[in-house]
Amino acid sequence: MTDPTAGRPPFASQGVTLTRRFPDEPATLFRAFTDAEALRQWWGPRDFRIEAIDFPAVVGATYRVTLRAPDGSRWAHEGQFLEVDPPGRLAYTWRWVEGPLSRVETLVELGFAAVPGGTLLTVSHSRFESDAECDAHLVGWTDTFDRVGAWLHR
Repeated sequence: MTDPTAGRPPFASQGVTLTRRFPDEPATLFRAFTDAEALRQWWGPRDFRIEAIDFPAVVGATYRVTLRAPDGSRWAHEGQFLEVDPPGRLAYTWRWVEGPLSRVETLVELGFAAVPGGTLLTVSHSRFESDAECDAHLVGWTDTFDRVGAWLHR
């Protein structure tokens, strides 16, 4: 597998942006990213699994996702929904509350653009304090895009 951080420009600690085309309608992808039971099936980095999820995709609502890493450690993040505009846009804050990453609040913005034959999905995850945090999330989002595609086409 190619290292997804290899093409990251220097000083990218402001954020990660990843775009991928999927052969699915925007509404299908939007549901995959907002339905807690769907997320439970595929969310997160490779080999992580969701241990607990409370993900009410409603503007102003708070959420929490707890992941179990392959080594058995727990990683949990929580935040608040800022925009829920089906099927085109989703935005929420993100702050790690368990695990080795910093506790700084970051921002996740997802765009679901209809294109011929499917959807162009873009995630922007910003406000990181360091390149290391940026790199960790780039790997996580790359795995997440791989996993949602595999789940949708199982």
